[in-house]
Amino acid sequence: MKKFFWLPLIMAVVLTGCSNSKSESSGSNQTEKKPISEKSENGKPSQIDESQIVFFWGDGCSHCENVEKYFAENDKLDEKLGIKKMEVFKNKENQKLFMEIVDKCKLPGGGVPVLYKDGQCTVGDTPIIAKLKQIK
Repeated sequence: MKKFFWLPLIMAVVLTGCSNSKSESSGSNQTEKKPISEKSENGKPSQIDESQIVFFWGDGCSHCENVEKYFAENDKLDEKLGIKKMEVFKNKENQKLFMEIVDKCKLPGGGVPVLYKDGQCTVGDTPIIAKLKQIK
């Protein structure tokens, strides 16, 4: 019953706007390293493994735009690092995958932007940019 209550609440947060949360969570489960499923653009199942970097963002989210601006100002860093970008406000399949990540990382609220790397989530534009500076 508890999950039924929280899931619609989290989806409402994801669908209504981005989070201004500036926290980082490392709620990775060390015993379970299974890939997280998603559907590719052609509709066939594909996977994201733990080593892939994924940037979850929302159309119209100003915090997400700050991260995008950082990518552009740093010689297309997103392309150099092979970051997979997934829009979650309009894309239902991406929303499903995002909710799996939110649950896995035990994130409160489920807002964007979120950077997922090595089984860990970084939330908020400033923490994500700081993390990207460490990676590059």
